Amino acid sequence: YGVDAAAIDTVRTGRTNGVGVLLFQREWDNENQLDFLTVTLPSQRKLYYAHPVLTKNRWGKDSISYKGMNQTTKKWEMIETYGGKLVENCTQAIARDCLAVALERLDIGGHRVVFHIHDEVVIECLENMSDLEAVTQILSQPMPWAMDLPLGADGWINPFFKKD
Repeated sequence: YGVDAAAIDTVRTGRTNGVGVLLFQREWDNENQLDFLTVTLPSQRKLYYAHPVLTKNRWGKDSISYKGMNQTTKKWEMIETYGGKLVENCTQAIARDCLAVALERLDIGGHRVVFHIHDEVVIECLENMSDLEAVTQILSQPMPWAMDLPLGADGWINPFFKKD
């Protein structure tokens, strides 16, 4: 199964499907009228797609729609998705989980992160206390839930924040 087929099968049948490190499940809470397609990530965190239904896309193929926030209208409505978008969501979520672990490690290492932007961290320190090598080493450490995921980091030291 690919991601699209696994997600569609899970919505259609309620069966659990795995694709690589991802686990697709249909989770219901009838008492509260909750219905979700969930994707369990390697970190064990889940992505939730509310009230999933099978629809047909513009090519007449099975597709999944779910209740979500339309980013243009800012209204809660049915949104169609597809395999590529599901993969993008999972990739971004896994990257976020990596950053969350890295932020904790930097804090434990005594590095004062003042903000982060996607996959970047900004650390404030006295000029004579900067240790870029230590920071990049921390950021390159494997994730406890993905030991074989290759990670690397680089950076620069500057008295002012700049975006390259």
